[in-house]
Amino acid sequence: MIRLNINILLRLLVATLLLAVAAALSGCGGSSGGDDPGTGGNGDGSGSGNGNGNGSDDDDDVVELEFSVGGSLSGLAQGSVELILNDDEILALSEDGSFSFDTQIDDGNSFAVAVNSQPDGQYCALENESGTVESADADNILVTCSDLSVTQGRAEPRNQAVLVSWNSVDSTDYNLVWSTDPEMDPENYSAYEGSGAANDIGSPFLVEGLTNDQQYYFALESGGAGFGPLFGTRPMAPVSDMSARALMFDSDDNLFFGGSMTGAARMSGGFVALDRETLTPLPTAMVAGRVNDMVEDGNGGYFLGGQFKYIDGEPQKFLARIDENGQLDTDWQVDVDGYAVFGLLRDGDRLYVRGGVNGLNGVSVDGAAKLNLQGDVLAWDLEHVIWINHWALHEGELYIAGRLEITEGQEERGVARFDENGKFLNWIARFDEDGQVFSMSIDEAGAVYMAGSFNEVNGESRDGFARADANGDLSDLTLDHGFLRPNSMLVTDDRIYVGEGHNPNPSEYLKAFERETGEVLAWPESQPGYGNLGWTTIVHSIHKVDGRILVGGQFAFVGSEFRNGSALFSEDGALLDGPDYRLPRGGQSVIPEEDRLLFGLTYPVWDRQDPWSFGVVDSEGQFRDWGLGVSGTVEAFAEAHDHIYVGFRGQRTGESIRVDGVARFDPDTGEFDLSWQPDLEVSDTSPLDFTVVYALHRLGDALIVRGSFQSVNGSDRAGFAALDSTATLLPHFPEPQNGGIRSMSGTDEVLYMGGDFDGFGEESRDYLAAVDADGNVTDWAPTLDGSVRYVDYHNGIVYVAGDFENANETPRNGFAAFDTNGDLQPWNPGLEKGDAGQMLSATSMGVFVSGSFDEVDGVPRNGYALLDGVSGNLIPEFVIDDHENNGLLYLRSAEERSDGVVCFGTGNRNGRLRYYEGQGRNGMFCIDQDMSLYW
Repeated sequence: MIRLNINILLRLLVATLLLAVAAALSGCGGSSGGDDPGTGGNGDGSGSGNGNGNGSDDDDDVVELEFSVGGSLSGLAQGSVELILNDDEILALSEDGSFSFDTQIDDGNSFAVAVNSQPDGQYCALENESGTVESADADNILVTCSDLSVTQGRAEPRNQAVLVSWNSVDSTDYNLVWSTDPEMDPENYSAYEGSGAANDIGSPFLVEGLTNDQQYYFALESGGAGFGPLFGTRPMAPVSDMSARALMFDSDDNLFFGGSMTGAARMSGGFVALDRETLTPLPTAMVAGRVNDMVEDGNGGYFLGGQFKYIDGEPQKFLARIDENGQLDTDWQVDVDGYAVFGLLRDGDRLYVRGGVNGLNGVSVDGAAKLNLQGDVLAWDLEHVIWINHWALHEGELYIAGRLEITEGQEERGVARFDENGKFLNWIARFDEDGQVFSMSIDEAGAVYMAGSFNEVNGESRDGFARADANGDLSDLTLDHGFLRPNSMLVTDDRIYVGEGHNPNPSEYLKAFERETGEVLAWPESQPGYGNLGWTTIVHSIHKVDGRILVGGQFAFVGSEFRNGSALFSEDGALLDGPDYRLPRGGQSVIPEEDRLLFGLTYPVWDRQDPWSFGVVDSEGQFRDWGLGVSGTVEAFAEAHDHIYVGFRGQRTGESIRVDGVARFDPDTGEFDLSWQPDLEVSDTSPLDFTVVYALHRLGDALIVRGSFQSVNGSDRAGFAALDSTATLLPHFPEPQNGGIRSMSGTDEVLYMGGDFDGFGEESRDYLAAVDADGNVTDWAPTLDGSVRYVDYHNGIVYVAGDFENANETPRNGFAAFDTNGDLQPWNPGLEKGDAGQMLSATSMGVFVSGSFDEVDGVPRNGYALLDGVSGNLIPEFVIDDHENNGLLYLRSAEERSDGVVCFGTGNRNGRLRYYEGQGRNGMFCIDQDMSLYW
């Protein structure tokens, strides 16, 4: 549209009239120029002479042209798109069609239009969005909106990395940004902590070089189409789910680890949030320890109670608040005096806490307390309660199961009801003398369902289950559950689900009953358990999620199907298939939310890879997907003959293949080599009825095997043998005499051995000997006056520990070091003989030892130490915080990678959680050369 001002119109009209008059005069014989000044003479008749011809010095005579800017919009699905002209006028468009800005642009001036804000779920692209006005409206701007090709990606945790994937796998026209700040603005990501970016990438994309246990948030941009919402997860270190006893880095820096465990896992911490659809971990605080219970705080965050000392590396003992972003609320601090928090309940602005708690914030409490949501202890006179097993809230009233003293001076077992001030209300269910309730639920009508180990309730016979109405009257409902400790229960509209705990011998761990009749239902089709591993199965929690039954606890299998300690069942009892249903192990407590599931974990690991006794992590720190494992405690690994050998305690590998003590696998596929099966046998008089292989070593072309066997392939061999690549015994290798080998280490050319023997082959050797790759006993012959427990070779030095007092006739109190000539070295730790009862391992950092000692060189050490490799003095920088604050921390193995990273296997069969730099590690952890936590 063209718009002219009034002065311009008048000038045009006057000019038109003057031209008409001039034309008329010319037709009447008027002058055509000449010397008449009135006609602008001295010119060419154009009016350009000296008589104010064109009025070019008068501003009001200028014709100023202004034009509009606009175009058309298409594809808008919802909401509105905002356009901005020359960084000034903003125009909001909410429907397709033509548009025009109000601002006018002078002829010859430039314009630029941009998208000020995109519509939700869409990206609007511009064409012809800039240019110069050229005597016409700029009305050809095209705004085309389309659905974003990616609104949110998926982030999966890896070791020191995150694998990001999204819904387009063909294009590489994507940009990814990230930081550690949940408030990150993707357009300005570099202004935030821990930020990074990758451009022109496709799905999936591995973001490497991240820090384990640190939360990361990501945003994706598709082809310049704007960023989708933030999503994230936390890199997780690979660990064993129980104690790791054996570690080995192969020539490609793949880490093999095994021990008394049921598989490889990721270190999740005791609190995990999973995306409800994909079941991948979302960003949450790293809780280094067990979370026994958790409740929502009403503001998008959570209160956690359990047995932990650190969260995100910060001291936080037993009780904590996690904010709406999954971060530790460092301003919410409650000082807990005690040893654990077992239960939490929230009622409005009140938080109830129970457990092994003696005091909170200096206020003395007796096992239970009431706080406000800011963490202040409130007055609460909890009448007649001695100990709480379980509790539940209903309409502001608290039902407590445990030991009570309702009748003065007489302890009772039962369930009682209390008001918010802790005053006893006249409602009680009394049990027999030893009766206990382990699980309790209250329905919408106020009926209380109680399950436990009791035979009577209020004088009436009840076999471990009872239901009482809101008046305390018992119903006739009974359940034929058969459990010794029914410690989990779910009551739905039509069913009662019950789970067993801490009973090693039930035939079933899960049962369902018709709610009104108690009729046993045929549910589930398969029971959880540990298969033939012989561990105690526990069902910690039962929830109904999206019409499915979610069960959390301690188990490896449901029927014959491997599950990661949690399983989903249909309401008909069918186990739901697929790896996506391998949820966190040991779901102690669960909160189902609209878009995610939250788990408090008994064992703080997630995503176990195999229900077997070893795992493999490749050189990039990612799990190797092997489908075959070993049933039995793994004791040793070795790399030889282009295979990986594993020594173990037991008689089988895989699901049905019997192998005695040692097996080998293809290093690429993990496939068990059926053609390699030496026959290792124990004697009839052996205290063991199975073979154990404790150590393996490659020596030249031979595989050296040390274990508890008396024959190999029919030939007598007292626990020491050399095998070739076909499993044939190499008879020319000598054997120890009058004793056995307890430890061995060396290179692929020489093997150094220690034990309680007094000869090796035909050579006299007391407690120490060496053999070369041809099977010859070498001249290496240090002298000791006592047996050897550990031998480890590193960089030309052989370190030994044992029950001796002199080495090469020089005083040494159970520790000594020799060079390859047998000469004694100055290495002389300040330890007592026998102190290295668990491990000795030499590395470039020094010599790690573990055993029954509580100090080194006068410095407290709880069963572990790092010693200088030359002097033997303590290196004090290596400090581990023991989870239990008592007992000894046993390092069971230590192995060094080619770049100097050292990994440790720790603990015992129970795989007790340990801390390093405030982070929890279960069974295994790694440190770098600066002694910082690496894995």
